[in-house]
Amino acid sequence: MKDKNVIIAGALFIGLIIVYFILASIRNAAIDKSKVQKLNDLNTYLTIEEVINSSNSDELTETEYVIKDAYYLKDGLVYAYFLNGYSITTNFGSEPEYNDNINYIFKIDGITYMYEPIETSDVYEYAKEYNTENIAFESENILPSSEYTEKNKLEFQISRFLDLISANKDEAYNMLSDNEKETFASPEDLYSQKDSLLNIVSPNVKEFSVEKKRKKNIYDITDINDTNIKIYETDIMNYTIEFN
Repeated sequence: MKDKNVIIAGALFIGLIIVYFILASIRNAAIDKSKVQKLNDLNTYLTIEEVINSSNSDELTETEYVIKDAYYLKDGLVYAYFLNGYSITTNFGSEPEYNDNINYIFKIDGITYMYEPIETSDVYEYAKEYNTENIAFESENILPSSEYTEKNKLEFQISRFLDLISANKDEAYNMLSDNEKETFASPEDLYSQKDSLLNIVSPNVKEFSVEKKRKKNIYDITDINDTNIKIYETDIMNYTIEFN
């Protein structure tokens, strides 16, 4: 009888080991299929920026973080976003300060979130090497339930270009379309005309239309000053701009 119990116990133990490895292989397979993907969801993109920027300012200083490149992994219900971007800090009464290559990992689990800075020169490679066993987290931070529209996105894109003229004229110049670079001969030329440009171009959109060509969105925009603006967008973070 004792030998029979030992055999049964041994069989149960072996069975548990088999089940463990089956579940582990299923989980690993699910993770393997969850490859690194590029973030291109408008609401997620702008909500993440809203959260980060809400803690970046005080009475005397305003800092805006802008995502330039972002990728994500998903494991179960948890999303981990790997962000590369820049910040523009404005101390009232002084020139804005531009800081590049600021990286974060931003995790979302349902309605809760957490984020922290990461050190890397390439967020895509960082995401590829990320150990998904570390993806779970506990937090009491509640994600805002913001709903952004396409119009909001265009206003952000125009506003960021205008901010960059003062903060980093080279980056702003790189955002001009090839046609617009015939109007402004250099970053210095763009910067020298910033006051007149800021007087005629507003980030407040009155109306717009969009035409899709291949993998590009072409937005024809009229701002509240009745200035015509065109945005050529490959994705949320990759676009050029011109004025008619």
